Amino acid sequence: MKRVCRFHFSALALPLLFLSLPPRLAGQAESAGILLGDVGLYPPDANIERDPADRHRSVFFDTKTRDIVLAYRAAPGLPRTVRRIEIPIHVAPIIVSIVSQTPQGGYRYRYLVANGPAAKQAIHRWFLDVPRPKAPDPTKPIPQAEGSWERSPYSRRPGEWTIRFDSRPAKPLAANRTARFVMDDEDRPGFIEARFQGDTAALDSLPGDLPQAVREQLQELLRINGLEYRTVWTLGPRYAKWDPAFAIAADFLTKLRMLADQGVLDGNSPFVRAAAARLEEFAERPRPWIGEATAWAVNEPFPPIGQSANPLSRVERQFETAIDLALTRPRSFSVEY
Repeated sequence: MKRVCRFHFSALALPLLFLSLPPRLAGQAESAGILLGDVGLYPPDANIERDPADRHRSVFFDTKTRDIVLAYRAAPGLPRTVRRIEIPIHVAPIIVSIVSQTPQGGYRYRYLVANGPAAKQAIHRWFLDVPRPKAPDPTKPIPQAEGSWERSPYSRRPGEWTIRFDSRPAKPLAANRTARFVMDDEDRPGFIEARFQGDTAALDSLPGDLPQAVREQLQELLRINGLEYRTVWTLGPRYAKWDPAFAIAADFLTKLRMLADQGVLDGNSPFVRAAAARLEEFAERPRPWIGEATAWAVNEPFPPIGQSANPLSRVERQFETAIDLALTRPRSFSVEY
């Protein structure tokens, strides 16, 4: 049986700007804001033997340079070897996204990426974390981005794919430089992470005599604290055509609260309060027809938030437009079951 539900849609384009925020590192260490575990804070005078707690440690975090210091013994009884590891987070990514519909029925995502003047490293690669990445088709050529960047699928974990953009040799994105990227996708827009990476040479060429236990400790520090990337929220393909409207509203509510917690949105503004209330009511209202009206669940109309409290700030206007594209007036979809 095929059930089709159509609604009128007006074309919209959304420019969205997000600056890179300092990495939000987990943990309770007040001076560094990182989850230390068995890692120490590197002392300003480099005397790691003074503190008895540091004498058994081999991995340290330097709060001044925001890099890692390895002070390890290649074998018991040998003197320490001290190596400084420059981690690839010393970039200052800025991303502007513009989303529009395509005649083919999907969406075109345009990105202007800049490396800000505070950057100490060039951007060598960046990743767009789409929630439904697809494994590459070996029979089709890999699409390429324009200019000096190569685009390819990338698997962070088995069965999970994302989109990776690599600069061509000798052409990374230096401070105060920009690059443009374009991609088409059938998924509706939502907030996703863009992860930017600087020079990884120090991590790619660890000392050959580094004990395995120290390597594992270093990798765990990087993984837990996100010290391999600089992360920025942006718009990208997020919601499939079969995702019900109430699930999309619940996800937008989560992002609204997250951005308010991070200070990107003012949690006390009239628009944010009205948007949170509208999204929460819509996401949680009883729906006795769930499971029996798939097309209606996907295309269930969502009332414009702006009619209750007009957005004032630039970020509020962008958030409202994002909801308008994906939820209030989305391109209608046919659902078969």
